Amino acid sequence: HGDLRYHGPTAKPHVLHSGYLADTHEVAAAKSDHLAALAAQSQGQGYGGSHGYNHEEGYSGGEDHSSSHGDLRYHGPTAIPHVLHDGHIADTHEVAAAKAEHVTAVAKAKSHS
Repeated sequence: HGDLRYHGPTAKPHVLHSGYLADTHEVAAAKSDHLAALAAQSQGQGYGGSHGYNHEEGYSGGEDHSSSHGDLRYHGPTAIPHVLHDGHIADTHEVAAAKAEHVTAVAKAKSHS
């Protein structure tokens, strides 16, 4: 299948004061395009949300993000990533366990082939 590893530059995430990761310019542009497409598609269909993009904090707007689809905002705890010295984000315990389980399953599958 060839070498599927990433060969680009090492990501150096910028963590905002709020604990969120700042979007890259490409992600910000994609979000803006996506929101514009949603707004265009929703014209006259009861869409009541007013979501904007603030380059400092990500998706923003007032506290009232009403829409005809209900409140779709995340209500869990704020994720504060642990950025390693090399710029990578450390795995959570759940991600580390899932990776270990995956590696075990791949090794088992290879041993049967």
